[in-house]
Amino acid sequence: MNKSRIPEGKARARTAVRPSGSVRRRILLALGWYDYEVNRGVAAYAREAHWILNDMAGHTREIPLHWRCDGVLVSLPKKLETDLAYLLRKRVPVVDLRAENGTKLPRVVLDNEAIGRMAAEHLLSRGFSDFAYYQAYAGRVEEDRMTGFRRAVEKAGKKFHHLDMTSAPRVCRRGERRLAHLAELIAALPKPVGVMGQYDVSASEVAMACERASIPVPEHVAVVGADNDPITSELGVIPLTSVDTDRFRHGYEAAALLDRLLNGEKAPAQPVRIPPKGVVLRKSTGVIAIKNLHVSRALTFIWEHFMEPIQIKDVVQASEISRRLLFTLFRQHLNCTIMDEITRLRILRAKALLKETDDKTFAIALACGFSDARHLNKTFQRETGMTPTDYRQSK
Repeated sequence: MNKSRIPEGKARARTAVRPSGSVRRRILLALGWYDYEVNRGVAAYAREAHWILNDMAGHTREIPLHWRCDGVLVSLPKKLETDLAYLLRKRVPVVDLRAENGTKLPRVVLDNEAIGRMAAEHLLSRGFSDFAYYQAYAGRVEEDRMTGFRRAVEKAGKKFHHLDMTSAPRVCRRGERRLAHLAELIAALPKPVGVMGQYDVSASEVAMACERASIPVPEHVAVVGADNDPITSELGVIPLTSVDTDRFRHGYEAAALLDRLLNGEKAPAQPVRIPPKGVVLRKSTGVIAIKNLHVSRALTFIWEHFMEPIQIKDVVQASEISRRLLFTLFRQHLNCTIMDEITRLRILRAKALLKETDDKTFAIALACGFSDARHLNKTFQRETGMTPTDYRQSK
């Protein structure tokens, strides 16, 4: 089976448009910090469009204000608003990558509510009844991610807790006292509990606070972060499960929008929102928060084998109890059926393959545990309201 990825930057079937003639457009990437994935996405589009790209600002933290450019991709903190005002006076197209925006600039942003919702749904699938969101800093991104997380938790009828460092006494917001204060907040939560950190670094901070308080992760506290930073997620106290927010596509789509503006298209009325790519599983959520041994065995079997053509009888056999009793326990502990859980995982896998590969539908069907493409099409449309082909084209 061919599992080759669609070349990044071309996954949305969009072709960069070069200007007529031999003159290359000059684009300023005015970021207040360096983000490898965002820069990589912008660079992929710039290569296709044959741009001259200046990204020095992300390395030097100084905006080359007097560099002659045809367009600007901007993401500047408030302290550099004067620089932003100067860039706007250049009267060239500008696309903003910030979630917080006091201007009316066209924007491409991460879908932060969807990111929070995806983290909650992952922890819900692990069987938790108590959930907490660790808000390490104040800001629009943090609030939106918490909103998505909280809504998903409460929609499922579960308990939400807010670990709010922004309201902690000032003396507890830095250094050793910060970690000690966070450890106290976590120790006071009911256990087991699933916790989302607004970023990977925040999730890592939760894991360190748990270590300080001798609270086992993931057995008592399962932790999920966001942005899937390869260093923070993989090299901390414990490997961290993280929501891949697709920052590559964030940069690529921002560059694509700027190109359309350069070619005379009208700016969209609403921000372009980039959905999260999926959850990258690591040890920090490698637990099933269900006290019933038979349901735990059944879930473990499903998670390990859903990409195979398993049937309900196989799950029942793994649980070591009767079919009728297992059905009852699934409803009691998870509020779903065995087939609901198998289907949920298969559809998530199908979505990822539709976005990330150019595989044919029949190949994706077999890779997700469906018997054939017809079965995948029917199930996918029932669960999402779209055919697999429509879903792929929409992304």
